[in-house]
Amino acid sequence: FAFFVFWLMEEGKLREMMEWSKRQGEMVSGGGRIVSLWKDYNEEDLPHFLKINHRCAPTFIRWAKERGDNEEKRKVREGVTGSWNRHIFAGGWTYSDHLSGEDVFNVVTNTLFIDIRIPKFSTKMFSHHKNFDTFSLEELRLFGRRHAFGGFGAIDMNNPKGPGEGVCTRHHWIDWNFVGKMRPRPNQWRIELNDDRSKWKEWSIVRDSFDQHLYMEMWVKMHNSNGRKIAMFREVDEKNGKKRPAILVVSGNYFNYLEDRDVDLESAGDSGSLIELIDKAATQKDRTTLLSYLSLTAHHGQIDPTPSPSPSSFPLSSLPLPWMIHRSLHPWKERKQLFQKGEIQVINGGVREGEG
Repeated sequence: FAFFVFWLMEEGKLREMMEWSKRQGEMVSGGGRIVSLWKDYNEEDLPHFLKINHRCAPTFIRWAKERGDNEEKRKVREGVTGSWNRHIFAGGWTYSDHLSGEDVFNVVTNTLFIDIRIPKFSTKMFSHHKNFDTFSLEELRLFGRRHAFGGFGAIDMNNPKGPGEGVCTRHHWIDWNFVGKMRPRPNQWRIELNDDRSKWKEWSIVRDSFDQHLYMEMWVKMHNSNGRKIAMFREVDEKNGKKRPAILVVSGNYFNYLEDRDVDLESAGDSGSLIELIDKAATQKDRTTLLSYLSLTAHHGQIDPTPSPSPSSFPLSSLPLPWMIHRSLHPWKERKQLFQKGEIQVINGGVREGEG
């Protein structure tokens, strides 16, 4: 069946879908101009600097205790805290929107965040699969074109590239695209809030010769995303004692959950980017290696099953249970509960699995 679908597909359409990750990179880099325009960055601000040096957990714990928000910074931080969909992403000569491009679920707390991005074509292409066993190699290649990442962001109100405005620097603790090679420029941007805090714009802090920002993303708050905030992380999976970072964030009625791959790929980046590694494994028909690249877990869902107008691949009115996943990098995990009774217990601000 999978082969038949790909055989029927117009070659140009398939090529366009395969270039989804490339287009995302073109937008965030302003069409590739960021390399020549931004050379005065701090290496420690690179999104994977802490990760590659195994300093995410201690740095985050220290930062969360010492961040010392003043009133001005607190207002900016609270302005971007919530559950958000991305409606516009534009940079260079490329753009994407929430109607035809991808579904994006960005849950941001005062400390941790998780951002999940699923191309629209993914829902149609892979909804019939129950696991990876029935995927063709070409489908696995296409499946690799998606993104999810999480970590924490520090806001600076005195950054010279954004005086008087909040400038956020994000550190990626878990990242679909990370296979050992650091992203070459910081994930650093200016924050513009609208008056009622229902929207905000993310502006690249780098400008071109026309004094224009290299890219812009507009975020729109999801219905019922105010209220409770939860941010949790773990470094080690207590079920098997292996290091496998995971993050859970909640804002209002929505949660995002992110769990790193079950294999260590930090040395794989010497051979290329994630997409290059995926395509190489597919060409070599190395299915085992290919699946290891696709093992990172990311889910978005609702705590209370009350219907809401957020995007979904199925009617939210059919969600009868709490902590229900309704979008996932792995679509066969949708319509299932993230947590069931007895699987998780919160103890003194920490999380212990398998009890309660």
